[in-house]
Amino acid sequence: MEEILQQILNGQQQIQKELTDLKTGQTQVQQEVMTFKQETSTTLSRLETTLTQTQKNVQKTNLTLENSISPKIDFIYEAREVQSDVNERICKGLTRIESKLERISLKITANESDLKRIK
Repeated sequence: MEEILQQILNGQQQIQKELTDLKTGQTQVQQEVMTFKQETSTTLSRLETTLTQTQKNVQKTNLTLENSISPKIDFIYEAREVQSDVNERICKGLTRIESKLERISLKITANESDLKRIK
């Protein structure tokens, strides 16, 4: 009987030791989970800050495009239109000059013929 009691006592001590080990392991797991939560929270905060800064940078870039670059593009487009008009006027002027030169050339040729006949 004493032997059985000793075995029961040993079993109980073994169970007690295993229970203590389980509690220790559970405490370690809880600490690791808390550490993970803290690290995740810190990382999330940093990501949110980075995202906010990125959004601000994008807004600044958009404002720069709208306020600085867009007027310049508009100006270039308008300048191109003006230059196109100028080029068209120059072409018309050249056409008129070419016509006049042809008429003058014909007159010169006629005058040369008249001069040759007079001589």
